[in-house]
Amino acid sequence: METITIPKEEYEELKKTNPSYTDTFELQTLGPPNEHEDVIAKVKRLSDGRVFEIGLSWLCCDDEKSDAYSLLDDYGVWHTNS
Repeated sequence: METITIPKEEYEELKKTNPSYTDTFELQTLGPPNEHEDVIAKVKRLSDGRVFEIGLSWLCCDDEKSDAYSLLDDYGVWHTNS
């Protein structure tokens, strides 16, 4: 697999309109699975309030003591291995 490097300036511009792995989100709702059989998560980016729909398996929780941490981790592992 080839690694693609995007210049920092271009990444910052893309990040304005797209979700990023560096963003913090608040989960809004869950929807039906997408074409990859991943549950759709409607999330709101905390930094600017923008709303995105992404696969639930792409989310993780920062607080290891939270119930959400183990639930999201378990779901991500299950989705990857199914």
